[in-house]
Formats: sequence, C-alpha cells, structure tokens
Amino acid sequence: MRAADRAARAAALDPAHSCIVQAPAGSGKTELLIQRYLRLLATVAEPEDVVAMTFTRKAAGEMKERVLKALAGADSPPPTAEHERLTWTLARELAAHAARCNWELGAHPSRLAIQTIDAWCAKLTRAAPLSAGLGLIAGVAEDAGALYAEAARRTVLAQPMPPPVARLLAHLDNRIDRLIGLIANMLAHRDQWLPWLVRAARQPDLRAALERDWRVAIEHELAAADTAYPPQLRSPLLALMAYAADNLAAAAKADPAPPVPGLPADWPGATAADAAQWSAIASLLLTKGGTLRRQVTAAQGFPAPSGAKGEEKARREHYKGAMGDLLAALEDQPGFLVPWTRLQGLPSASYTEVQWEAIAALLAALPLAAAHLRLVFAANDRTDFVAVALAALQVLGDETAPSDLLLAYDQRIAHVLIDEFQDTSLSQFGLISRLTAGWSEGDGRTLFAVGDPMQSVYRFRGAEVGLFLDAQTHGLNGMPLQPLRLRVNFRSRAPLVDWVNRVFAQVLPAADKPEEGAASFVSAVAADAGEPGPGAAGAVGLHAEADAAAQAATVVRLVQEARLARPEGSIAILVRARSHLRDIVPALRGAGLAWQAIDIDPLAAKQTIVDCLALTHALLEPADRLAWLAVLRAPWCGLSLADLTRLVDGLGAAPVLTRMGPGADWRRLSPDGQARLARCAPLLAAAGTGGARPPGASRGTGLAAPGRSGDAGRSGRRGGRRALLAPAGGAFRATRIRLGGTRVRGRSLVRRGGAGRRRGAAAADHDHAPGQGPGVRHGARPRADARLGPERSAAAALARRTGGKRAAHAAAGSHPGARPGRRHAVRLPAAAQPGRRAP
Repeated sequence: MRAADRAARAAALDPAHSCIVQAPAGSGKTELLIQRYLRLLATVAEPEDVVAMTFTRKAAGEMKERVLKALAGADSPPPTAEHERLTWTLARELAAHAARCNWELGAHPSRLAIQTIDAWCAKLTRAAPLSAGLGLIAGVAEDAGALYAEAARRTVLAQPMPPPVARLLAHLDNRIDRLIGLIANMLAHRDQWLPWLVRAARQPDLRAALERDWRVAIEHELAAADTAYPPQLRSPLLALMAYAADNLAAAAKADPAPPVPGLPADWPGATAADAAQWSAIASLLLTKGGTLRRQVTAAQGFPAPSGAKGEEKARREHYKGAMGDLLAALEDQPGFLVPWTRLQGLPSASYTEVQWEAIAALLAALPLAAAHLRLVFAANDRTDFVAVALAALQVLGDETAPSDLLLAYDQRIAHVLIDEFQDTSLSQFGLISRLTAGWSEGDGRTLFAVGDPMQSVYRFRGAEVGLFLDAQTHGLNGMPLQPLRLRVNFRSRAPLVDWVNRVFAQVLPAADKPEEGAASFVSAVAADAGEPGPGAAGAVGLHAEADAAAQAATVVRLVQEARLARPEGSIAILVRARSHLRDIVPALRGAGLAWQAIDIDPLAAKQTIVDCLALTHALLEPADRLAWLAVLRAPWCGLSLADLTRLVDGLGAAPVLTRMGPGADWRRLSPDGQARLARCAPLLAAAGTGGARPPGASRGTGLAAPGRSGDAGRSGRRGGRRALLAPAGGAFRATRIRLGGTRVRGRSLVRRGGAGRRRGAAAADHDHAPGQGPGVRHGARPRADARLGPERSAAAALARRTGGKRAAHAAAGSHPGARPGRRHAVRLPAAAQPGRRAP
C-alpha cells in the first residue's frame, strides 16, 4: 500500500476526529468504512450509539454482513493480507468490548444501526406519526410516477379550474397533457422546491430577489468566460470584430455607429448589463453546436476575397487569415471552450411581464398540486420517499426549535457514518445536518463521510455533489471535517488506471465548482504498478463496426480471446439498453458460450410465470373474470379469442367458472374450442370449487390435488385454492404469498363475504402481472369495443391483466418474443392462423 494512503487510512480510524474521505473506485472505501465502524463500536456503551447510513439497501446489507463476518472470525488465526489483518484486529477488540458489555451481537444483529438514509427517515416518522403528518402508511411506492400523474390530473382538471392553473394552461397554448406532465415531474422533485416555497412566501418582493439571484448567476458565467479568454488575444479580436461589424452594417445598409448592436468596440465588463455583448462575441467565435468555427463567412462579417479585386481583395484575405489564426490559437487554449459555450443562449437577468405572470401562476399552482398529492397518497395508502424525507425533517424540528425526538437522538447518538456521501440530496443532507446540529470538535461525537464526487451520477434523483465539495471546505454546521483522500486503486490494473487518468482529466474540470455541481478530476494510482498482467496492452480499445452483426461478431471474438488468456476469470458485457443485446445474445449462443443475464430478463416477465400468476389470481378470486380469461387463453387450454368471447357472452355478473361446471352449454363454441374446454374444464372447475379430483387426474398436476385431510369438507372452495399453493399432498401455509411482486396476506385474499372480500380485492388490486396497471380490479369485466371487434376487444382486456405479452400480440397477429418450439407461443384464432394452437 502506498505511503500516502497509509497515512490517510490511519487518520480515518482516529475515533476522536471527524473526517470526510474522497475515495476513487476500487480504493477499498467500503472496507475503510467497516474498519471505522468497528473501531467506533469499541468505544461506546451501546451499539445503537453508532449510526451508519448508506445509499442503497444492498450496501447496508453488505456492510452489516461484513461486520458480522468479521466478528465471527475474530477467534480465527490472523490473515496474511495487511488490510484483512487490520480488520481482524479491530474485530477482536470489538468482540472483547462486546463481551464485557454483554451485547451478544451474533444473536441480536439488529442492534447494529446500519440502514439506508431512507430507512432512517421512515424510522423517524414512525416514532412520531402525528408530528410527521403521514399517519400509519401501508408502504412506500418504489415508483410513484402514476401517483404523481394522478395528482397532476386532479390539479389541472379540478372544477372550477383554479385561476393559477388557468393562467398556466393559457401560457402552454391549452396543452393539458403537457401541463400535467410538467406538474407531475415537479412533484417528483418537490423536496427541492417545497421548502423554498415556504420561505418565498415570506419574501416582501420575490421578483426582485429572484432577479438578483439571476444577475449573480449570469455574472458568475461571464467572469468564468473572461478568465478563460487569453489576455494577449483580446486586442486582435477587438480589431476583427470592428471589421466584421462594419461589413455587416454595410450589408444591412445601417448606420455604422454603433455598427451592429451587441458587437462591442471595447472589451465588455463582467456584469449582467453586458451579457448581450458577450453573447454576440460567443456567436462570432462558436458555431450553434458549441464548437469553434473552422472558418468565417460573410454571415459573420468576413466576405469572400473572390468577390473583390485589388486592394479590397487583399484586405479581405488579410482579415480572413487573421481570424483563422485567432481561432487556431483559441483551439490550443485548454479550458476555453466550456465556459464560452455556456454563454450561448444566456438568459436575461430580468423577467418580462409575461414571464413573471407565468412564474407567479406556477408558484401558486404548485402548493395545490402538493395538496392533491397528499390526497392521492391517502386514497392509495401509499407515499413516496420524498414525503418520508420531508416528514422526517418536520419531526426533528429545526435548530431554533428542536423537537423532543431530536433532543433524544442528540443525547443518544455519538457517531454518524455516511456512505456514498456524494449522492445525498438536499433533504437527506438536511437530516444529517439536524442530527449533528450542536456538535463540535472535541466533544466526543464525530461525523465520518466517505464518497467520490467523480462518481456522482444521481442528479436525476436529486443528488447534489456540491454538498460533498462544500463539506470538504467548510465542514458541517460549523464543525470542521478533516479532508482525506485515497488514491490507490486495488481493483484495476495499471493500463486501465492510466487510461482513465489520461482521458478523464480532459473531461472533468481542473478545479471544483460546488455552485455548478462539478467536481474536479483526481488521478488514481494502480496498486499493481509495474505488473502489466494479461491483456494489459489493450486495456481500453475502440472497435468501430459497420453494423450490429459485425459488432456482435467482434464481441464474441473478444470474449473468446479473454477466455483463452484467463480461463478462470469472469467476463462482463455491459450494454446501455436491452435492445442492444438483440444480436449479441444469438451470437454468443451460436458460438457455444454460456452466459447469464442480470437484470435483463426478469423471472416475473416470463410468459410462463405470467400464466401461473393468472391461474393463482383466478383460483383465489373466482369472480376475477380477466384472470379466468387469461387462464383459458394459456397453453394448457388455448381457447381462441373468438371462443372466449362466445363463452362469456350473456354471462352477466356470474363468474366464468359457472360455464365450466357439469351441464354447461358449449354448443356456440367452435369444435376445436369444445374439445379443448372438455379436456381442461373439469380440472379447472374442481380446483376452483374445491371439489373431488376428476377421474384420471394426477395428483402431481396440482390443479386437482386436495388440501389437507378435511380441508375441502370444512372450507369448500378454499380447499381447492389451498391445494394450488401446496406441494402434492402437503399442507397449505396461510402466511404470505406474492402476486406480481407485492406481498399480501393469503388469509385476506381467500376470506369470503363483506369487508373481508373487499379487503382482499383491494389488496390484490396492487398485485398485478408485469405491465398491468393498477386500474384493473378483481371482478372487472373486459369492456367490449365496437371499433376493435370481439376478438381484439378480448385481447385488449387480456393485455390489461397479463401484461399484454400474449393477448396484445395475438390481436396484432405477431409476437416478437416467440421462439420456435415454445409451447406458449402466439395463438391466433383459427380464421387468422389455421393449425394447432396448443396440444
């Protein structure tokens, strides 16, 4: 390990000081965080006194697992590796301390306070539900996009329409869909503007305050552009601009004084009043695409020499050549292009009356949208992470009026550790700030943050890397944080690290810019410097192929070469989108290369799983017509869409199951449909009603297997449904099941009558197959659509239930995911595709 890293790591383990560690990829920051956690636990009275917050549940689980593994191995012989031996030593010290305090962490691992920041926010809201204002919520929606859209629709379509919404709608040319989309997007990021709206309401002159902020931002951009321009090239540029201005004025037959508005005679000052002049200079030097001009034409004030003779021709040649030389000199200036590109399209420092009217309407409409969102959350018994974070801040109070809960945590928490600190949002940062408010250097309480600003990629989720950069310089709440920096990369070999150092030094800025959320580049050092290893010569290479097929062939060749070089190694193929694997996967299969897809083809999206989910839905709730239609459409029965329509015609509100019992009339079905239904209906009817197994039905099928002895007699239909979920001849466990990925209580779903049935239907309403929206309720009938026809209408209904994989493509007559030999391939009506649809 390099000496610089050794000193930084030793300082990071000092329990008396607060630190902020910048650690690049592969530097072992997770292990450093665990080592700090072990060291701190050995200094406190209770394990809950040390709080570790991570960014993801996976990171929290991994950290807790590694801590427990270190404790379990404390009695083992010391490892040989230096970093592992240090962890082992710290674990031994902690094990001795825990034994003295009788913690029993092995038996009670939940005492290790390692959670995500979102989990900590939820914990705070549960501790004070009335102060949080959320009540007892059923859960947090992982993707609340549909809830945001519903709240936005309620805001826009409210009757009578609120005046601010009407003004916004007029501003957008009555594009209701666009306004709904904009408001929904704002609701997803309301933690960034909702607290600001509260403060803005107290501003005596909000417009003046906002314009003042605009001026500061614009002048910051102008100062950056002024600094980036070489001083020795100012005079030549002014002379060239005067020449160009004269030519443009003559071409426009305008008064040459001033020749052209915006092109200054002198170098402009870096004030907002001079922004138009800076933009004019930028338009002369840069193209609309933001690149330096290769040549100038008459459109920029430099007419072609071929259009003149004699002295005028020589004059034009001179100025065009001088402008070309200046552009070439600017191209060689590092750091020039980026700040000057930002000058293009620079906004005005003041609002027009029309603009301010729209802003004022938006400021009045957003609180209405936030209120509608709370109602939508209440109606759906769901909330989102933003609401939980804001409620947690509300529970804690503020520095001037701390809540009792905050005071209790202030007395209890001694140390806080933050992982991936570069990805914290403003609300998450506010939580950390309030938990550590009042802390000071030397009072025995410490804050330890670790992260890498260069890896901050969650800006779309509200992450503010500027918070990390600001904490490095100014600390937190007046408490200084010792900045530490790790540089050694243990994960990658030297050629790859050198390539990253060379390329990213040109991509990232040379200095940190917290106000812009831009982190400077910090070079890394490979731990194996001087050890090239296999494949080092081509650590990074570009393979520009003509088409996707050639690209796939190149990928196969590179994989084969890598396997020959390192047969024991693993190979990863990363793509930006699932569609990019369309040619690569068949090429891998054709070459006989075994591969495993990760997050590419989820199990719940496979058609066989969708069919099983539909069967489970149907047996748990016999009134669920869409589920039964999906079951009858599945390959074990394979009814055509035409036969499905005839089967349910005139059924009314009765369950589909009544058309499958003894004596049911199937004469309106096609001969093929009658044959299929005759084979499957007895099995499905027995499973759906809990009756006896038909003659010849195998217990192994699961469809007709009875539950435990006496179940069918005591619970009627419930016994058959239990049998579906139980192994053959086994007992049913009525604890929890998963339908479409969401857990619901099995007893709630099978309860019959009254409120129990409604509860089961409401719970199952959130459990749908992939692609199915939450709007499909149990017992809903497929709506007929005269424009689609009976078969396509049934396909649309099935698509809403099963995700559309079979029914939607059947209506269109194609199935892009069909494979030869698949028994659940697309099946079309006999009229559209003659032949066998299912065995």
